[in-house]
This record gives sequence, structure tokens and C-alpha cells, in this order.
Amino acid sequence: MKHVISPVLEATVSICAGALTGSAGQATRAGVLAQKHLKPSVSPFRLGYFHSANGLQSALRDAGFAELEIRKSGVLRRDVEDALVIPWTDGYGSVQGLVLRRNHPIVTQTPNGPADIRYALIGDRDQLPLQGVTEARAAGHDTLVVVEGSTDYLALRQAGATDVATPHTCFIRPPQHLHLRSIGIRKLVLCFDPDFAGWRGMLSATEGAFAAGLEVSVARPGKEGEDVDELVLRKGLSAFRQSLATAEDGLSVYADAVIAAAAETPDPKLGAADLAARFAILAPHPDAAANLDACFWPKIDAFSGIRLRQAAMDRIAEESAGRRLQISPIGSLLKNRK
Repeated sequence: MKHVISPVLEATVSICAGALTGSAGQATRAGVLAQKHLKPSVSPFRLGYFHSANGLQSALRDAGFAELEIRKSGVLRRDVEDALVIPWTDGYGSVQGLVLRRNHPIVTQTPNGPADIRYALIGDRDQLPLQGVTEARAAGHDTLVVVEGSTDYLALRQAGATDVATPHTCFIRPPQHLHLRSIGIRKLVLCFDPDFAGWRGMLSATEGAFAAGLEVSVARPGKEGEDVDELVLRKGLSAFRQSLATAEDGLSVYADAVIAAAAETPDPKLGAADLAARFAILAPHPDAAANLDACFWPKIDAFSGIRLRQAAMDRIAEESAGRRLQISPIGSLLKNRK
């Protein structure tokens, strides 16, 4: 069913687009857009500028919207000021959400030290498809290149790539995976940032894609510490395409991660066998389970041994009582780890 765009959200997109090209958006144009070599209009949408919730509220009142209507729309993010606005479209091309990229991130404390919170969202992430997937399918692609960052996606789209999409975060939600499968996407090439958050997100995306019946490969574009948009700016789209040609099998990468994570458990061999069995049970059909024989099980068996792996498979199968486990197999070991 086609979603109906909120009139307040539609007006917000226009107000923010006008603000970006006006005097209020001058610092943003001279800042992130100039640094990333981005234009205010990146097909098929225009970018915008969000000064503050109070400023947007006043503009919406001037446009004729009632106070209650504005508040119910959810567009007034009072924890955001001075941000680039990226419209997030649904499968029909209508704007259903807004990504807000703060020009000055909020700093918050985590167990691993201070962290920058740069992005905020207006909208329901679980109900939004990956940004760009509609255009990719329209262009005939059944393999989707997924990048983590919003500016990575914008840089690739501006450079002419038609097969790219982004979740605007480190994580792809389960409904988004299922949506990809339902519209004809068969393979994901994951190109997340070369940091811990990107690595953790890549593993989560591999789990979700495998559970949805999608093939996965992992690309490591650019040099260490360099994001995708920086590579595209430095060497162009062709260099990014070359990095995709050397993408690794996602199941092989996940097996390496299982072994590395299990190294910090009391019994690494048993831990690896257990994690591997919990991942394998996510397989949605026999063909997906059979794919593990090529690149996944050989690495696990070389580390843990076939007998230990088979015992773990039997134990996890009994524990799940015929149901696919819903918890991320490797997630608990990655929590709060540097």
C-alpha cells in the first residue's frame, strides 16, 4: 500500500530546502557540502537545512499549519540544531522521513569513552526501506551496494552510481532485509566504515541478510581510516568500483569474526563452535544452509574440530526447538568492546 505523505512533512522538506540555498544555510554549504563536494540537489531529491525546532515551528505556522498538527507530525526535533537535512524516501518515491546530520555533533559518554552523536532521524526507521533501493531496482540491479554513511551514499549517487543504498546508520533492520528480498534484491555488497562501529554493523548486516536468504560479500574500499566518500573524492567512482571487485565472501568474513570473538571466551574452541551453530540456525532454507559448506564451516572446523561443531549444532537445534534464534549470535560478545 502506498504511504500518504504528511502535509507537514512535505512542507518541512520545502522549508528546509529553501533554507539551505538561502542565507541561513551558508555555513552548511561552505562546511560539509564544500568539504564533501556535494551539491544542494542530489537526484532524486533536494537537501535541506534545519536551524532549530523553534525556527521550523515558526515557519510551519506561517505556512498555515495548526499547532496541534505540527506537534503530531513529529518534525520538531528539539535535540537538534544546525543540521544538514537529507530526505528519506519510501518505495514509492514519497518522502517519509528526514535524516538530520548535525554540523556540530553531540558528545556523549560511553563505556569506551566519549562518542560523537552526529545523526538524528525524523520518522520510523523500521518502516523505511534502505535509501536508494527503489532507484537501484528501477535501474535493473539485483545486487545492492550498501554503504553506512549518509555522505557516502550522496557522494556515490552524485558520481553516477545507481546500485547503491544506505540505512543511514551502522545497522540494517530486519524489516529492511525482508523488504530487500521481497522486491528482488538477491545479494548485498557491504561497504561499511573501517572502524569498530562499521565492523560490528557489517557483522549484524551479514546475520540479517543470511537469515533473509540474501548472499553477502564484504568490500573494504580505500585505505585504512578512509571512508567511502573520501575515496570517491580522492580517486573517483572507478576506484570504488575496483574495490568492489576484490570483495570477500561474507560467510568467510563472518567465520573469521566468530573465531576472533571466541578467543576471549573461557574455552575458545567451544565458544567458536557455539557461535557458529547459532549463526547456522538462522538459515531460512536448505540452500542457505548448504552455502555454509563452501567458506564458513571449513574455517570453523579447522579451529574447533568437526565433532565439537556437530555437538554444538545438536545442542543449539534442541535449544531452539525448531525455531530460528532471533538474538544476534555474536552481538553479546561485541557489546562495549573496542
